[in-house]
Amino acid sequence: MFCCCIFLAVSLLHSLCHFHVSGYDPSCTEYPVFTPSALVVKYGDPANVTCVVCQKDCSGDVSGLEHTVGKVSQNGTTMFWTVDRLTEWGISLQCYYTNDAGNQCTSILNPTLYQPPESVSISFVNHTEMMFENQQYTLQCSVQNVAPVQSLTVTFYRGNTALGHLQSNSEQKKPVNETFTLNITPRREDDGAQYWCESKLELRPAGPQRPPVVTSEKLPAIVHYGPELNEPPNPDVITITEGDTLHLNCSSVGNPSPSYTWTLPLNSSPSYSGSVLTIKSVGFEHEGQHICTVSNTVGTVTKEFNIDVQISSIPYIIRGTLLGVLVLVGLSLGCYCKRKQRGNYKLSKIIVIDRSTPTAYKGAWTSMLLSVLLSVHYRHHLANKLWARRFFLLTNVFSFSFSQRNYLDTMLSCYLFLVISLMISFRDVRVSASGSSCTENPVFTPSALVVKYGDPANVTCVACQKDCSGDVPGLEHAVGKISRNGTTMFWTVDRLTEWGISLQCYYTIDAGVQCTTVLNPTLYQLPESVSISFVNHTEMMFENQQYTLQCSVQNVAPVEKLNVTFYRGNTALGHLQSNSEQKKPVNKTFTLNITPRREDDGAQYWCEAKLELGPAGPQRPPVVTSETFSAPPVYYGPELNEPRNPDVITVKEGDTVHLNCSSVGNPSPSYTWTRPKNSSSSYTGSVLTISSVGFEHEGQYICTVSNTVGNVTKEFNVDVQASIPNSAAFPWIWIIVGVSVAVLSVLICVLCCLFYKQNRKGSYNLKDVLRFPMRTALPLQNCENI
Repeated sequence: MFCCCIFLAVSLLHSLCHFHVSGYDPSCTEYPVFTPSALVVKYGDPANVTCVVCQKDCSGDVSGLEHTVGKVSQNGTTMFWTVDRLTEWGISLQCYYTNDAGNQCTSILNPTLYQPPESVSISFVNHTEMMFENQQYTLQCSVQNVAPVQSLTVTFYRGNTALGHLQSNSEQKKPVNETFTLNITPRREDDGAQYWCESKLELRPAGPQRPPVVTSEKLPAIVHYGPELNEPPNPDVITITEGDTLHLNCSSVGNPSPSYTWTLPLNSSPSYSGSVLTIKSVGFEHEGQHICTVSNTVGTVTKEFNIDVQISSIPYIIRGTLLGVLVLVGLSLGCYCKRKQRGNYKLSKIIVIDRSTPTAYKGAWTSMLLSVLLSVHYRHHLANKLWARRFFLLTNVFSFSFSQRNYLDTMLSCYLFLVISLMISFRDVRVSASGSSCTENPVFTPSALVVKYGDPANVTCVACQKDCSGDVPGLEHAVGKISRNGTTMFWTVDRLTEWGISLQCYYTIDAGVQCTTVLNPTLYQLPESVSISFVNHTEMMFENQQYTLQCSVQNVAPVEKLNVTFYRGNTALGHLQSNSEQKKPVNKTFTLNITPRREDDGAQYWCEAKLELGPAGPQRPPVVTSETFSAPPVYYGPELNEPRNPDVITVKEGDTVHLNCSSVGNPSPSYTWTRPKNSSSSYTGSVLTISSVGFEHEGQYICTVSNTVGNVTKEFNVDVQASIPNSAAFPWIWIIVGVSVAVLSVLICVLCCLFYKQNRKGSYNLKDVLRFPMRTALPLQNCENI
């Protein structure tokens, strides 16, 4: 019997070696784990998720996964939820198990179901006509049927410049219509700008790698502003020399284009309506104030020019010099004749004036010097007055008529009188050189002309800057009409529709040479349409293979000014230009080779056609964009998420082990596991979970991941070791086990001894057996009565 007790105690001790002691706690020490931990699904797409209920051995507990749609399969403590087409909004998945204390440990997964906007549009709030500079307007971006709206970010753009980012404060899960507004204050530089908005669903990190983006159409804006002068105000007085050319520049900018009105001095030329008033040869009648009034429908500005005309000294110096030469020639001739009569005709004494010189010649010489000095020094006050010229004539007549003694003196006086009178009377003589080459060329304003097909156009040509009124200026043109004001010509056309026209402005100089300037207006036409597609490809794409994008631009001119940019999302992929010199509208196709990566799966491609027309063209180059083209799926082979495992995975008996073979690939890869012979049946998930490892699980596990592109394998070598209690809990476990075994052994021995002793005496009352003797032994008769 005693041996039986010892055997029982040893067996109990051996069984308790595998007993794990844990303190009682009403809260959960672990919770179910979802994989993935966050789920984002597009409306109508399939979905699946895995839940590992618990990591420890809880196979005997009550576990489950609550769901309203889809179906659930289970493999041990791992559950798999799948749905073929998710269309329910606001669903929730609850994965749970019940622990030993009866508490339910639950994890909740709320899948995010999203739907990109059906449409995005942009407009102005309560405004359909023109805009004015420095006034406030409101843009609104309307997004239709989008979910979830709290993940939506709307960005407003002017051209390629972001104006602001807005988000909704709604928490609605189902699709809704949402409107976002932004206040803007346009400037004149924004005239012709294109406004648009972009809606983006920010669903990261569990959402698509490329957030779903939908853009609105482009909304052009027309900004009106009052005239503003191009050049600063003039000085108080503009001083100019008589006979020079004067340009009074009143050019300005404004929208709509401003008109010009000039107020001129009373005795000046008739009215003028251009931006630059040109006076070819300034006279004293042009002296005074010129006022330019610039106006359009928005406002008016004025500019004043105060002109002071001064006499040029150069014509009078030339006149005086010629007068002096002629007088000296006459005097020399007279002196020569006089001295020849006297027999003294040495050439060295011809022009010498001495005592023998007649008084008439001395008076003529004095009158000539006085005339020249007065005409030069007092030219502004005397030389331009009629009485001043008469004074000079009378002075000469008096001088030459004084003391006339003979016929020769009289003839010489008449000669000098004629020369002086002729020089003073021709006060307006101009000295100019003529040659066979052009010293200047006609000038067009503007110097370069860029016109949209069908729009009106005008240009001004100043044939020559100098006094060329006697020449023959002209302007050759194929369309439009010409008006003339002196040597300034104005070309206008109400609707320019002729391609490749040329304007030739010219004048003919004295030598018969024609001086010409040619202006070739640039007529442009925006593309009728812009489209993007792949060349000879409509199905899926494979990573690291080359494909060709093509951007087709229809009916655009001039094509040599066209710049095409390819985009993937908001990233520019390349800029291309045409080498054609065709002026008329043509269809042009541009191609670009791309090599997609896995990150480009689902990317949106588009292209932009921009006419770069230079400084003479619109301040905002005309732009037309294609629709957004969603690329086919980018397929790539499986790639493991985690690195290779160590050669051997050591795990203790009874523990839980996770063999992670998860990978990425497109299409989604499938998993095949090769397990040890003694192990369970086959498994097809990405993570193989063994809740309680036993020695039968020891061996090699091979995971094969494959899709239509390729396959990879991953090996797991599992080594199972006997479980050893935790080092921290080891003394307490053995103390408890030892005390329990000792108490149990003593109790069994005492019972056995007492039972055996009483039985041998013939008394085996159980009450007496279990009752410990105090001071006296039990009576023997009690044993006999049993």
